[in-house]
Amino acid sequence: FGDILSDLGPATTGTIGTFRLAGGSAVLAPGDAGPAGRMTVTGGLAIDAGSLVIDLGGTAAATAFASTTAAHDTVAVTGTASLAGGLALTVTGSYAPAWLVPHTILTGRAVQGRFASIGGVDLGGGKRLAVTYTSTSAVVTAAAPGDTNLDGVLDILDAAGFISAGVFDAGTAAGWEQGDFNGDGILDVLDAADFQMLGLFDAGLYAGGLAGQAVMVVPEPVPGPAGPACVAVAVAAIVAARRRAAARLA
Repeated sequence: FGDILSDLGPATTGTIGTFRLAGGSAVLAPGDAGPAGRMTVTGGLAIDAGSLVIDLGGTAAATAFASTTAAHDTVAVTGTASLAGGLALTVTGSYAPAWLVPHTILTGRAVQGRFASIGGVDLGGGKRLAVTYTSTSAVVTAAAPGDTNLDGVLDILDAAGFISAGVFDAGTAAGWEQGDFNGDGILDVLDAADFQMLGLFDAGLYAGGLAGQAVMVVPEPVPGPAGPACVAVAVAAIVAARRRAAARLA
């Protein structure tokens, strides 16, 4: 791998060869500032430090370096993409990502690792940008915090995922699927609060069942007996406390 300190220079062609983004202030921005764009990396891409900057201006992926239509940035890697640095997300213009509509921001022959931190995830109104991964892509989807499996509801499956990840308050790297809803790369009490704050647990489809439909009215949390969501968070906290106690005794 070679080192690229910014997106200036070779990136303006829309196609670059194998490289590593290694500087703490380094930036890779498909399409540069402004319009959405597509960047092709012929070879491997390693984002060790610095940030990949992605503009979301439409549901479709850009097909040119500087798109003239509403689109979102994307990076196409012909080899392996290794992710460890940061991701900075920006919604541009009047675009409002619809619930549960995926935006594929990066593809590769293989995608390894995850972004250590993600900025720009909070869109307001209880809507967050979830970043998830497959073996060949990184995808951004608007969802409610707590919906770890992106199925449009907050239920026992999400609570179980929150617990079974085993990384609550452990300082271990975590992503959306494990319960990191604010993009700071770890699972802690802030994420636990996000899980419960909208009162959506077992309340049915929060996006009308289909992306783009009107969002259902969100009920305010009502004091009362602890529901499954509260139990899940409590169990996660207990597990974390026991882990710390065991470590002190070791």
